[in-house]
Amino acid sequence: DEDSDADDDDRKEGVITKIQKGDIPVNTQVSFDCVVTAVVYDQDKDFNNTAIKGLYVSELIEQAVPYSGIYIFIKDKAGVNDYKAGDHIELSGVYKEFYDNSQVEVSKSDISKLGTADIPEPADITDPSEVATPFVADGSNWKPGTVHGEDSEKYESVLIRVSDVEITNSNLGHGAFELTGNLAVDKQIHYYTGSRTAGRKFESVTGVLIYSYDAFRIAPRRDADLVEDTGDTGNTGDTGDT
Repeated sequence: DEDSDADDDDRKEGVITKIQKGDIPVNTQVSFDCVVTAVVYDQDKDFNNTAIKGLYVSELIEQAVPYSGIYIFIKDKAGVNDYKAGDHIELSGVYKEFYDNSQVEVSKSDISKLGTADIPEPADITDPSEVATPFVADGSNWKPGTVHGEDSEKYESVLIRVSDVEITNSNLGHGAFELTGNLAVDKQIHYYTGSRTAGRKFESVTGVLIYSYDAFRIAPRRDADLVEDTGDTGNTGDTGDT
C-alpha cells in the first residue's frame, strides 16, 4: 500500500542524504553508519603522510547518487593506518558548515569500525560543467569564478566519474589543473603524478567532488583514477608522423 511504500522510501534515505538536502539543522548531533570512500591526510614538508585529518564517506548503496556523500572531520586526528577506503564505520558527531562545506565533526573515540563494505560505483556525470566552478584569469594567476555548475551542490562530497575529457589548462596553481567543462582537478586527496600536458585525453577521471577555497573540484584518490586515452599522448607538437 501507499503507506508501506512511503516507509520504504524513508528507510532508503539515510542521515547523510538528509543532511545534504537540508532536512537536518546545522549543529545537530547525528549518528549513522557508512563506508569510507577516500582518506584525507596531514603531511609533513616532504609530503609524507603523518596523520588522518578527515574521511569522505558514503551511504551504503551500490552506486553513488546526489546527496549521498559527506566529509568527516576528525578533530583530534587519527593514525595514518587507522582507516582506509572500504572501511564500514559507525560514527557520532555534530553536523557543521565550514566555509559552506557540509561536514560532521567527530573525535577518534566517536568512530567505530564495523568491518568492510563495498564502495559505491561512482556517479557518472555526463557534462562536467554541471559540477564545475570555472576559474577566471587574475593577472598571471587563476581564481575561482562566482558561478557554480547547477548540480554541484547535489554532488558535494560524492564519488563521481567524468568520461572522454582532456586537459584544457595544465596549471591552475596550487597543484591543480583543468579538464573539459572547466572542471578543476585538485590534490586534496592525491597529487596526480602523470603528464599534465594540455590536450592530453582521458577515457575517464574518477574522484570525490570536493568544495574547497570557493570552488567545486574533482579530487582523485590515486593515479589509477585518471584513465588515460591510450590513443592520445597530449599536445606534444606535430612530429609529421602519426
